[in-house]
Amino acid sequence: MRTLLLLASFSLLAVAADRPQFNDKGELLFPADYREWTYLSSGLGMTYGPAAAQALESPMFDNVFVNPSAYAAFKQTGKWPDSTIFVLEIRYSVSQGSINKGGFYQSDVVAIEAAVKDTARFEKGWGYFNFAGGLRPFLTSTKVLDRKASCYGCHEPNGAVENSFSQFYPTALSVAEKMGTVRASYQAPAPSPVRLFHTMNAQGASAAAILDKTKAENPNALSLREASLNAMGYAFLQQGDKTQAVAVMQWMTAAFPKSANAQDSLSEVYEEAGQPELALNSAKAAAALVDADTTLGDDRRGRVKQALDERIARLSKK
Repeated sequence: MRTLLLLASFSLLAVAADRPQFNDKGELLFPADYREWTYLSSGLGMTYGPAAAQALESPMFDNVFVNPSAYAAFKQTGKWPDSTIFVLEIRYSVSQGSINKGGFYQSDVVAIEAAVKDTARFEKGWGYFNFAGGLRPFLTSTKVLDRKASCYGCHEPNGAVENSFSQFYPTALSVAEKMGTVRASYQAPAPSPVRLFHTMNAQGASAAAILDKTKAENPNALSLREASLNAMGYAFLQQGDKTQAVAVMQWMTAAFPKSANAQDSLSEVYEEAGQPELALNSAKAAAALVDADTTLGDDRRGRVKQALDERIARLSKK
């Protein structure tokens, strides 16, 4: 029994230790161990205003952490409890350093900010803090920002879950969606290829109908690009759903009528689905498009031609 009591006391102390701590001036103390907390997500070059072009020139990383006790409660309810504290760590990005030749990786800290939920302490329940850092002196404690600060006007109407930008934290958003705590006014972005694929699987509806709906709502969605459609079609084929595989590839050829690759993929799926005549027609259509398809480089064009010639010859014998 004594061992159990000691363990329970240790657990309570651990939970208390990760909660927001304030000094006698009401200033938030900097949580030095925040990088050991629950990591929520990172953004690169994110901006909510007209600085988008500049962000692309020298994008910064935003890393978000939340205290573990708050996240444990959030997973049970889909709501952030009192004593939730988020830490936003902003870092420079670097490209072409060491062995890296493309893309970006993280470098020095630019700034550190925090958000705290405390319904007794703050008006409307949330307070925002700036610990500076980077080119400015780092603060070990700081007072809450005035209600006129832009943080409030941005978070209060735009957070997907209460004041939090959980729309940018994939695992947290999944929890909130499951629990039904996502703000009703939140407008979800176009579904990713992965989400769209699993939606088709879960609903058992026609792939074409779901793709039509997606196009009507989000005509520029990543999921509707040829490469995405091609990947989804082959994913259906791999799991043995030839009907959906054919439906996706048919939709893709209609969306990209000048693509030799689209017709080639449709031909392959038709053949796997036991429809050799349709496979042959699509292979011939692909062959007719190869020379004019500007998306094919010379090397790939040659390989595609060879593969099509072999498929046409094989299918012509059936």
